[in-house]
Amino acid sequence: MAWKDYEPDFMYLVCAPETYASFRSANMVDDVGVVEQNVTFSTLFGGKIRLIQTRAAQGLSGAQFTKLNTGVGIDLVGQKTSFLVLPGALAMEPLNVPTPVEIFRDARAFAGGGSTDIWYRWGYVVHPAGYDWAGSTTVFPDDAAYMNAVEGATPLALTSVVSGTLASTTGTWIRKTASALSLGILPVFHS
Repeated sequence: MAWKDYEPDFMYLVCAPETYASFRSANMVDDVGVVEQNVTFSTLFGGKIRLIQTRAAQGLSGAQFTKLNTGVGIDLVGQKTSFLVLPGALAMEPLNVPTPVEIFRDARAFAGGGSTDIWYRWGYVVHPAGYDWAGSTTVFPDDAAYMNAVEGATPLALTSVVSGTLASTTGTWIRKTASALSLGILPVFHS
């Protein structure tokens, strides 16, 4: 029911190992997974949901949970968070690197025997569909910058959302539309 009457052929569920273990203990994980691009996914419901495990901190603290749950129309049931992700919800683009391959030779190393180092530089950007980037365009954000949030037109740092004070930062991602049904990534709050 995440996207009302739209039912995708399959979707991904990004969850913590604890959540995955609870699926296994409830005997919900399919015996045969799905192989896609040489990656084997554990699945639920006959391959409908492909599971991706992450150790990233995805839950809410007690203070964050209380603050968000006191808002109008919000009734979260738990502090744990998993994410439903539609295929194509993330776009990946490589970065242009001025000198992608460089060879460095040091003839003096190893008592005149020399050494050769080959440097391969690469990079990419992953962008979620349905969001606009509002962070810095000159530097890569640190982990704290990804914790920023935008509530309506008011940018708030997540710590400010909890304390109730306004921060002087802008949100890293701004949702393009008011309807969550137009997004390819939906959070699932659970206990």
